[in-house]
Amino acid sequence: MEEKGVKMKEKDVKMEDKDVKMEEKGVKMEEKDVKMEEKDVKMEEKGVKMKEKDVKMEDKDVKMEEKGVKMEEKDVKMEEKDVKMEEKGVKMEQKDVKMEEKGVKMEEKDVKMEEKDVKMEERDRGR
Repeated sequence: MEEKGVKMKEKDVKMEDKDVKMEEKGVKMEEKDVKMEEKDVKMEEKGVKMKEKDVKMEDKDVKMEEKGVKMEEKDVKMEEKDVKMEEKGVKMEQKDVKMEEKGVKMEEKDVKMEEKDVKMEERDRGR
């Protein structure tokens, strides 16, 4: 009977050992799961960082584009200024031409006046 009791106890101990091993296996499995989850979290964080990097790059591109547009607008304004300056120059030239024409007319008038004076003198001499 005692041997049977000892065998039963040994069986119980073996069962307990088996249970402990199963538990340890379970703990290891859980640890593995935790590591996997941590890996997933890190991957997600990496993904988020990549997205943030992409957003920053896009922002940079947008800023560069806006800068380009501003530069173009500046160029257009400069061109418009040049055109206005040219138009002003043309108007000044036209004014100069008119002044010259006026001068020529004045000279012609003077010549006519002189011719008239000469004729008057000749007439006076002729008397």
